[in-house]
Amino acid sequence: NKHLLLTETTMKNTALLISSIIISIFLCEIVIRLATPFPVTDESNKADDPVLGYRLSPQLDDVDEHGFRNKQMDDYGIAAIGDSHTYGVNVTSEHSWPSLLSKKTGNKVYNFGVGSYGILTYHAILKTLVNPDTESVIIGLYPANDFEMKNSFCKINSGESSFWNNEIKTLGLIIPSAELSGKYCKKKGKNTFSRLKNYIVDNSAIISATKFLVINRLKSNLRELRRKDENYYFFDGHDQIHPISRTRTKSHAKKMDINNTDTKSMYNNLEIFCKSWKKWTDQTNTKIGILIIPSMERVIYEYFLRNNNIELLDKNFISELGIQVEFEKSLSELFNASNIPHINALDNIVNKLALSIQQKQEFYPPDNGHPLETGYEAYAESAYELWEIMNNDRQ
Repeated sequence: NKHLLLTETTMKNTALLISSIIISIFLCEIVIRLATPFPVTDESNKADDPVLGYRLSPQLDDVDEHGFRNKQMDDYGIAAIGDSHTYGVNVTSEHSWPSLLSKKTGNKVYNFGVGSYGILTYHAILKTLVNPDTESVIIGLYPANDFEMKNSFCKINSGESSFWNNEIKTLGLIIPSAELSGKYCKKKGKNTFSRLKNYIVDNSAIISATKFLVINRLKSNLRELRRKDENYYFFDGHDQIHPISRTRTKSHAKKMDINNTDTKSMYNNLEIFCKSWKKWTDQTNTKIGILIIPSMERVIYEYFLRNNNIELLDKNFISELGIQVEFEKSLSELFNASNIPHINALDNIVNKLALSIQQKQEFYPPDNGHPLETGYEAYAESAYELWEIMNNDRQ
């Protein structure tokens, strides 16, 4: 009897302990969700959209009811369309280039920028969301990855969107042959266990916070310690040495190589879009312009080039950046032929970078291709110059 009593007591204590752990985890999950933006994953903080792929969740502090990073506004004079560089990664919404442009022009600027958007999404926003009485539209084009198949692209050929069904048919869009990637694509070889594991990670604030704040940082630090040869290194004025991933630079070069079949397909789609955009703007009397936003490595390359220190750069880096330079030239020729005003933010960014180096201030955070506030000021200055060109064309 003593043994049975001891066993029952142990079972009760074990059950109580397990229950306490479960309740504690549940309460911790609730607290993290209420006090932070976690879970932060491919799924969290996003709302599915059949045309755009996704929008931001209106539950985020600085996101409006439409799923974009704005204060509530009923009307606006300028629409800013783009990806994470337009959204404003690394800075508050007040320091994103659309907000800074608003201060420079005195017009309300609506920020349609969301991370991982690309030329397909830009086209959809222009045709379906921008108010037809908008004075000006500025598209922040980031060539380094705006031509790849990202989340929003996965919806274009799914048949779920009447908008895309019509655009494919009427415009004759080209569907690249590469295997689609991103959350909204069905990935081959995924078994039930993998799907369950991904679902748990995507929807658990505790797990995603641990992964984001601890595991990913440890992995990044370990990579830095073990594989120093995976980066190019440059002086940035703050830490003096700034790493740029060789893989990142090589990947960007591939995505901007006009000889790449899928890049060429998307480039051809951009040609089609330019004609469609001009037609739309002529009908609505809206002006459209393109702000070309260069990659971090493109800015570094130009800085060395202008200071006659190109011989200090790695030969592979120079070769890969040559592809980016040529792609930018092709884009400029396309926009000129399409009679669409455009400007490359490169000059202003390089000037800001040089000033930051001189003042020993950080310009790009480590392992991040988005600048800090000074970089976004350069974007805004370029956007303002473009806006003035567009207004002169109007006159």
